[in-house]
Amino acid sequence: STMNRQIESLNLFRQQLGSKWFKNVPFILFLNKKDLFREKLPVSPFKVSQGDEQRNVDYDGPVCKLNRYPPYKTDGSDAEFEECFESACDYLADLYERQQDSLDFSRNRTSSIYTHFTNSTD
Repeated sequence: STMNRQIESLNLFRQQLGSKWFKNVPFILFLNKKDLFREKLPVSPFKVSQGDEQRNVDYDGPVCKLNRYPPYKTDGSDAEFEECFESACDYLADLYERQQDSLDFSRNRTSSIYTHFTNSTD
């Protein structure tokens, strides 16, 4: 498939939210591989506004400088990187939670979405 995996995931999540079977059921959303995202963020652009591979175009948080020298410390000790990382994570959680707002019946939906980030080794 040529569809961006994030878009594909959002579409599938929206379908599940819109299912009549899950109308009043709370969702637990696990955003997995936070540890791998932490490693990839300093070397791959999170926001791409132009070209065929556009993604996260409405993200307005801090952006990591790609391939910075000296490199970011991704162990939690680099305040600049942590600000970028936490902001990107918050954006992704909000992106999924907003899918509920795009549904026709969202005003009638009584359930919540509980979002958790996990590591690939959890």
